[in-house]
Amino acid sequence: MNIKNLSLALMLTFGMTATAANTVKNIAQVTSSVTVGDAIDYTITGNTPFSSMGSVNITNAEHAVVIIKKYKPSLVLKNYMSHIYINGEKAVDGVNCQVKMYDRGTIIFPYAKDFKPLTCFTEENYGGTSCNNYTEGHSGGYMKTLQEATLNNKIKSFKLKRGYMVTFALGKGGWGYSRCFIADKEDLEMNLPTNMSGRVSSYRLFKWHNAHKAGIASDGRAAANQALNTSWCYDWAQGNASNLPDTEWVPNHIYEDYPSSSVCGSVSGSCHMKTNNEPGNSADDRPQDVATVLGNWQNLMRTGMRLCSESSHDGSWNHLREFIKEIDARGWRCDLLDLHCYWGAGSFGNSGWDAFKAKYDEFGGRPIWISEWTWGASWNGGNWSNGGIFAQAPDGKDSYSQANQQKMYDGTKPILDILNSNRYVERYAIWNSEADASKVYKDGGLSILGQYYSTMNDGMGYDPTIQKIPNVVYSATSNLAATFVKEKNQFSLTWNDPNGDMLDSLTVEVRLPGKSRFVNVANVPLIDQNAAAGSKYTYSYTPTVAGVYSFRVCSYPINQKTAKVSNTVAVTKPETNECGDMKYGKLTVANSNAVDVRFDTPYGTTPAVFMGVITNNNTQLYPYILFSDIKYNSFSFNLTGWKKQKTAPQVKNSEEIPYFATTKGVKKFGNLDAVVGSERIESTETEVVFEKPFPEGVTPVVITSLQKVTTSLMDYPLTVMITEVTNKGFKAYLTFENAETKRLNLGQPVAYMAITPGAAYMDEGKTLLINAGFGENNIYGISSRDCTFKEKENTVYHKNPMIFASAQTNNYPAPIIIRKPFDNDATEAGMEGYVYGCRFKRMVDASKTLTGVSDNADHSDKVGYVVISQVAEKTTVPTAIETVEETPAIPKVNNGVISVGGAEFEVYNISGIKMDNNAVLTSGTYVVKTAGKSYKITVK
Repeated sequence: MNIKNLSLALMLTFGMTATAANTVKNIAQVTSSVTVGDAIDYTITGNTPFSSMGSVNITNAEHAVVIIKKYKPSLVLKNYMSHIYINGEKAVDGVNCQVKMYDRGTIIFPYAKDFKPLTCFTEENYGGTSCNNYTEGHSGGYMKTLQEATLNNKIKSFKLKRGYMVTFALGKGGWGYSRCFIADKEDLEMNLPTNMSGRVSSYRLFKWHNAHKAGIASDGRAAANQALNTSWCYDWAQGNASNLPDTEWVPNHIYEDYPSSSVCGSVSGSCHMKTNNEPGNSADDRPQDVATVLGNWQNLMRTGMRLCSESSHDGSWNHLREFIKEIDARGWRCDLLDLHCYWGAGSFGNSGWDAFKAKYDEFGGRPIWISEWTWGASWNGGNWSNGGIFAQAPDGKDSYSQANQQKMYDGTKPILDILNSNRYVERYAIWNSEADASKVYKDGGLSILGQYYSTMNDGMGYDPTIQKIPNVVYSATSNLAATFVKEKNQFSLTWNDPNGDMLDSLTVEVRLPGKSRFVNVANVPLIDQNAAAGSKYTYSYTPTVAGVYSFRVCSYPINQKTAKVSNTVAVTKPETNECGDMKYGKLTVANSNAVDVRFDTPYGTTPAVFMGVITNNNTQLYPYILFSDIKYNSFSFNLTGWKKQKTAPQVKNSEEIPYFATTKGVKKFGNLDAVVGSERIESTETEVVFEKPFPEGVTPVVITSLQKVTTSLMDYPLTVMITEVTNKGFKAYLTFENAETKRLNLGQPVAYMAITPGAAYMDEGKTLLINAGFGENNIYGISSRDCTFKEKENTVYHKNPMIFASAQTNNYPAPIIIRKPFDNDATEAGMEGYVYGCRFKRMVDASKTLTGVSDNADHSDKVGYVVISQVAEKTTVPTAIETVEETPAIPKVNNGVISVGGAEFEVYNISGIKMDNNAVLTSGTYVVKTAGKSYKITVK
């Protein structure tokens, strides 16, 4: 490819404005004083680079270089530096020049020790503010974080001098999206791509070595590398810079986490890193799954080094495929494909050693390093096509004989010809640690193949037109969480955004209680990524009304109008009301997360807390209300499900669950007596005696609530079973889900409230109504049973009732749960919005179902209920619980029409429906309200 075409390819591949490559001037020997003042690669090709009078003076310190083709840097430094000058001064490596490898020879750059190879700009096309205060090195093995002075989040274009590599990352310390930029044969000048422009927050600057392809595997010895004339090597650790300037010693991160990312990243002699040796090989000493390798990969990226993939072996292609698939799906950086190739000549899917283009394409377009290879495999030589040296060695695989050396050369040279001519193979390292027949270096000497290996024209492998640019991937937040902070009356949102600041915007959206659409409530400033999970964000939202609030986070990719939408989280703002000693409300619960309720006015002691009946909204959920904490000023609870049921317990649809809290002791709600207490209930029947018995003949309604359960029992949800309720007390025991027979020797605390059946107002202002009674239909089977709320014989109507219920008997020998499939709403005129009853349904533990028992009325259970409803206006509440008197002479009936001597009055039928004052009434009993009193009157 000529220079013009190469420049065009670079611009197309990297989106850059590249400077023109130097003109190349070849000369066999320098015999006089030569001044290089133009942009020239002054290349000396002969075996004797300089005559005694020959010298080169580089005066173009920006672009001119001297290349000595036949001698590697150590020999140039030893024998020829006296012939090189920089602006008239003798060339001294590390002072006024850099002497580095170039293919199998040497390149001399006129760069002084204080040379600044990188200049960045705040505008595209090298405009705006510039900065060149960037240095080589690292911060603890990782990339350096930019500061305001070094243009953090402002770089839009840059210029990089030839012989250097810079890696930019969008996050701090190397986190986030990153990409390597290499100026190998000419300066690199370019605008940053759109996803990086103005967003770079860290960098690392490296010297770039123009290495030829051939190296040696698993051997950092200077003698072996000098003899084989390698340009690179590695061992089983981080290596060092001791073989420079002739050989680049690449650090080797063998497995997670050794040597650690920071140790490998601290290496200064190479800008590359080998990683994870054959993690998919179960026979290796440290196999690791893909998830383990990926778990630390971002730390390897943070080093800024050019990263090899995990290395394959011939039995782990699927492992490598999965690794690359995950890397590309996440938009992570993996720059090179690392293969181990112990193949016979005709191996590798009948395509042989020339199949690397297919692997380049299959694995995401990554140049290939073959970090282990030789002709065949000693452990499997007889099974390879054409065998390899271990099957074909004339004198056996363990001999270093001349015949074996010749056979190794004859079989391997055709492979080298393929590798050296294949543009997709950037580097390879021959494995010299097998049986002697395969060795290229032994006892300080070279084999026939080793001699060829040390002198062949393998060429430089790096090709800028086939490099892997990391995928630009935008991901949705997946860990949004929200909690209600009761002390602040706020929702606290936390999440990690994996995109860092590679976005146009990040917004928080909320769906308010009762609404169907999300609305944007905040544009959140973008944060540079500084951790593996992504940038950490927090946001506080103050709710206005009680209910379920649903939140999500929308990440808007650069120049895109469609957001990446996070998981949705629903969190409850509890409703909290107070009436004297009672604190109550309804909690809309959308999931099994804890709901925290804080009382506006704390109690002086720990109260008893009761949760109401759930609906049938989640038919597959056997609900288990678990209090995690009850305090004098708050409580927390989770709505979850029995854990052993066949269907996974999930709260798929919102539940509205009422609660109330009250202190323990003997109480009176209006004219209703009540006792609230607690008892430790065991798995055998426990007798509970009321602090004060109810009058003879009164059987109270009893509701219970299992208070905080110890952690050791949470795997087996408990149910309170009630039986033998009398005016003096009741009996109860706890049963485990799934027919577990564990015993509770010390018991678990259970709160209970016993209350006289009837109805009463709980306060003088008559704003809170309480109603207790028994369902007229026992519950059994799988159908629901009607329950009408009563006060003696009268139906009681409630608006927005809170319903609590408990079985009063235990006629089915298994844990049960009571649901409320729906309320019975009044339909008659004037009663809209009122509830006169509900339906209860008994759910039994399926593991304990007895044939014919569940649907048998003989095994039904009596249900008791307590209903609490808040009254907006007392006069509009149609209920029969007002104090009434026998009809005196004041209201009168004349031909079915009631009159009250000219006074204002209201007439209600016994169901609480208001009647027209002038209506002719049918026969029946009516209630007349006048002058603040109520009268019962009969129309005949």
